[in-house]
Amino acid sequence: KLPVFDGETKTYQSWWIRFQAYSRVKGFNVELRKSDDLPVKEDDVESLDTSNAKDEKNIAAVKKNALAMAHITKALGSESLLNKVNAVSSGEWPGGLAYKMIDSLKE
Repeated sequence: KLPVFDGETKTYQSWWIRFQAYSRVKGFNVELRKSDDLPVKEDDVESLDTSNAKDEKNIAAVKKNALAMAHITKALGSESLLNKVNAVSSGEWPGGLAYKMIDSLKE
């Protein structure tokens, strides 16, 4: 079951431990840290060549980042926490970067 974060400082550590375990089971734990496999822009994935091994890694990283952001968004239990999703979104990454979202929550 997806662990939900209530936004309280005192519950963050236990939520983070549970969320990391959940992310490993769901296969997006690597995207919770900065990765060189991500292209500069989310839209760059459309021009990548699936027959190229490096591009294939980039495509997989973009998909896993999207999966991570979807789960993180679902795990946020308040409107104020959901505002953090908008804060990590940009022109290059309109869906946001999961590692930046995690950094924001850690702050």
